[in-house]
Amino acid sequence: MTPIIITDKGISIKSFNEIAQELREDWITAFGGETIDLSSSSPDGLEIDLKAKEIRSISELVQAVASKLTLEGSSGVWVDIFMSYRGITRLGAAYSYVYLLFTGSNGTVIPEGTLVNNLFNDQFSTDSEITIGIEGTAYVRATSLNIGPVDVSKGTWSLNQSIAGVSSVVVEDDGVIGRFEETDAEIKARAKNTVHDGLATLPTIKSYIENNVTGITSVSVFENETSSTVNGRPPHSIEVMVLGGSDEEIARAIYKSKPAGIKAYGTHIEGDGYLVLDSNGGPHYVNWSTLNTAYLWINVAITHYEEEILPDNYSELIKQAIVEWAKKEYTFGKDVIPLRICVPVYSVDGIEDVTITVAVTYNSEATPSQYVNTKIQINDAFAVIATTERIAVTLS
Repeated sequence: MTPIIITDKGISIKSFNEIAQELREDWITAFGGETIDLSSSSPDGLEIDLKAKEIRSISELVQAVASKLTLEGSSGVWVDIFMSYRGITRLGAAYSYVYLLFTGSNGTVIPEGTLVNNLFNDQFSTDSEITIGIEGTAYVRATSLNIGPVDVSKGTWSLNQSIAGVSSVVVEDDGVIGRFEETDAEIKARAKNTVHDGLATLPTIKSYIENNVTGITSVSVFENETSSTVNGRPPHSIEVMVLGGSDEEIARAIYKSKPAGIKAYGTHIEGDGYLVLDSNGGPHYVNWSTLNTAYLWINVAITHYEEEILPDNYSELIKQAIVEWAKKEYTFGKDVIPLRICVPVYSVDGIEDVTITVAVTYNSEATPSQYVNTKIQINDAFAVIATTERIAVTLS
């Protein structure tokens, strides 16, 4: 008797009645004669039915486990088990962090745990105690109090409580954006896009870095196969451009995935780059470049479509629709085409005509001097982000 059937399409199991009937046939074969009372009310028949239920329960358990070890059927810990067979690990949660430049009087002590507010009043805490030196400055890393993505835009930040001797707090370069733990849907989507296109090819390097660096949010990989310098990249080199993640994890991931004998070029680390030791303790230097954020400013002018009701909070709805749409639309190097922004705007009822003008700034504190209705080209090292504070909606 085989209650579990394995085929190319998966696992199927027999019903309780089928299992019980086969057990009765086996019973008759073993003990002979068809005069044996094997009805469910007889002792022998009752034993057969109990055994059939047990076999059916075990078969259902095997089928359930098998269904959980698929991309579509898995959830929770079963996703982690299934992905481990594919060499993919769920990305854990990570805190956002930045490096702060304090300026002020020589000798001023800034205690560990000093609270600083970003441009949107989210709080960050300094990781260690520092003292402003004779040059009037001091650097320290600060980590967000809340796990997950928090704005880390460069600009002038503020102390949560003033400290005598401190005149300013500045973030000179965008920090590292944290993330929430990867959801089942996110890891499944990443698995579908994971590429194993040969060894040390650009798609494989990109996938390896994405799957092995915690807190990373974007990766691009470029190569220069020529014997001349191209776009700043030395001959026969690759340049990995990343957003998020720690230096140590990025460096090790690049070293493990890049082709042997090919220089890992970049501008993130001064000098030779980041030192990575191989399994024999031999030194290797790798470098990479940091992707950056540009800021999208949008003016939305709408007219009311009289046959539909325009919500009273139309402005907030339009702004939020644009922000959510932009998160998927604007990858690194993706140009801004104003007319495409009409798509999320029309998701709000009651709108007839839409006019869009845009501007892009590369400093979080800068404001645009001019808006345009034509395409704005974006460098490969930048991705634009849209925030509700940089969107204006007018109704005419």
